[in-house]
Amino acid sequence: MKLLCRLFKPTRGSEPSHLLTVETLKQLQGLLTEQGILAVNFVAFANGKQSALNTVSKTLAQVFSQQISFISEPNKDFNDFIFLASAQSFDIHNERLKVEQQAWLQNRLFPIDGKNGVILTDNFNPLEHLQTAKAEKYRHFLMDMFGEELFVR
Repeated sequence: MKLLCRLFKPTRGSEPSHLLTVETLKQLQGLLTEQGILAVNFVAFANGKQSALNTVSKTLAQVFSQQISFISEPNKDFNDFIFLASAQSFDIHNERLKVEQQAWLQNRLFPIDGKNGVILTDNFNPLEHLQTAKAEKYRHFLMDMFGEELFVR
């Protein structure tokens, strides 16, 4: 079984952070087969503001022995990141993939050092605080799109 988690509240500019805790990830892991993969789409900044990415990576590592991460649009700071987590290792150079697919994945590999992150739990979850810059980015985006008169200050 594969699970895809698309977690996002577009009106708040943040994910439902309770779904990225060790406790929830263990529940999701329990739904997977031995070869199952959890895919998590996570929006964040790539450059200089990686504490949220590091935190998600470190938390995933508490539950899953293997993970790999990709960036949606290389060379852009504000981006979608795809985390794949499993008990099995990942091989993007597998012969079942076409050479073009392997190159596409290789070009989007985005190593994340979870050492500087914190472990998210039901009792300690600062993810929304770590994503303040992202929420501000979405707020400005919405204000530009719809105009300031629709927003209460």
